[in-house]
Amino acid sequence: MGREGTVGKTAVYDHFKEFKAGNESLSDKPRSGRSREVDRQAVLDRLEECPSLSSRMLGDEFDCDQKTILTIPKLPDQWLNVIDS
Repeated sequence: MGREGTVGKTAVYDHFKEFKAGNESLSDKPRSGRSREVDRQAVLDRLEECPSLSSRMLGDEFDCDQKTILTIPKLPDQWLNVIDS
């Protein structure tokens, strides 16, 4: 890693390669795998409908990681204490 506020050599080479190929965007490409984003209100609504759902089950239903579900604020306290098996 370079000094603070500088870009590493590998990053420069990677960006140069992208620019040369015609991609002038500095935005990241979409990544594969499960999304880290989830509609929090939809999760809370679903949990209100069926409070017995585990974080693992909600993660599967909303196509996100179980840990993402556990980071949602305003989850009922009694639900946060449930241990998923």
